[in-house]
Amino acid sequence: VTSSVGLALVVLAVLVLRRYGLVKPDDATVINNLLIYLVYPAHILHRVMYADLGWEQVRMIVTLLTLCFVDLALAYLIGRMLRRSRPEIGALMLTTGFAATAVIAAPVLFLLYPNDIERHADLIIVSEFGMSLPTLLLAPIIAQLFGETTEHVPIRKLAGGAVAEYVRTPIFFALALAITFSLFDIHVGVVLGDIMERALQAASDGGFFLPLVLVGLMLERTSLRGTWIVVAAAVVLQTVVDPMLTSTLARLFVLSDNEIDVMMILTMTPAAVASLSFARRYNCAPELAATIVFVSILSIFLMFPLMYAALA
Repeated sequence: VTSSVGLALVVLAVLVLRRYGLVKPDDATVINNLLIYLVYPAHILHRVMYADLGWEQVRMIVTLLTLCFVDLALAYLIGRMLRRSRPEIGALMLTTGFAATAVIAAPVLFLLYPNDIERHADLIIVSEFGMSLPTLLLAPIIAQLFGETTEHVPIRKLAGGAVAEYVRTPIFFALALAITFSLFDIHVGVVLGDIMERALQAASDGGFFLPLVLVGLMLERTSLRGTWIVVAAAVVLQTVVDPMLTSTLARLFVLSDNEIDVMMILTMTPAAVASLSFARRYNCAPELAATIVFVSILSIFLMFPLMYAALA
């Protein structure tokens, strides 16, 4: 609860700065470029190359990936049922399919289990490889397919171009380099020096704060007009449906009680902040996406205690 309130306060602080003209909505372009071209590539490079996965973590990652694809399908179907535009459907997919991040889940887990090192390690590894990495891989492609600039072009025709553009991005190059370093057990400190390694870590850490600034810069007073039903559907999908699906999938993949607990906390604390960058980059209803993320973070204050007591 305190974590969700803290994140909401960061967004509100940005709104106050906007009110007094200290920052402007146009500044979102700079923040967005920093995230896409610097922070996210550094995050991938720093996290993936040191990966040491065990079979237990792999099962949890597969569980979370399955949930991600189910959410994307459900969000698409809900958007079609509500007869929303393609960019709005894309925004719904981006903010519900990639919401189970450690942004809020990590402090919540640390509060509930302050001395459980195993749970802490599981959450970080699973959130990175089961959600953060898929977000950076799939969200750019989804945003391109559903963005406003390509709204009237059939998705099948766009798929090849979206993938081709993605493989030319810094994010893809960072992933390829990180996998190479990991496979050959190359320490970045040996190749680039300890100073560069510290720089990568510092840039990577910006992935927690800058997306919240982006939310504040993208929010508009008119965001809920005509779209409240989409926001409501997103919140219900994230805070009610997802925990129930996670409980079912966790038992299907034979996870232990501790592993199930970690998975439940991840899915009960939605914060799809990373996908916002791509919604803005490809004009995929960015204001709607920002509204969904902000309202979802606020909803944790009420829904987490209820769902955790019922399912965890």
